[in-house]
Amino acid sequence: METEIIDRLANELAQRIQVNTIPIQHDLWDAQTIAQYLKVTPRHVLQRYTPLPDFPQPIRLPSAKGNGQPRWKAKEIIGWAEGYQENRRF
Repeated sequence: METEIIDRLANELAQRIQVNTIPIQHDLWDAQTIAQYLKVTPRHVLQRYTPLPDFPQPIRLPSAKGNGQPRWKAKEIIGWAEGYQENRRF
C-alpha cells in the first residue's frame, strides 16, 4: 500500500517538475550560455571568441529598437569547440 502511494506521489512530482527542453540541434544560446558551456565568462566569449573568423555567426532576431541580442545555434558552438580537441597519442 505504501509503495502505491509513493509511486503516485513520484509520478505527480515528475509531471509537475517536467522541464520542456529544446533539442540541442534547434536551441539558440546567448553569450551567457556559451560561457557556461565553455567554462569562461560571457565577456571572454564576446571579446575573445566571437571575433575569431571560424566562430559561428550570430542570429539577431528583430526587436522594436532594431537588432536584438546575438544568439548562436547551440550545435554550431559545440561543433566549433570540438574542432579544437587535441588528438592525444599514448
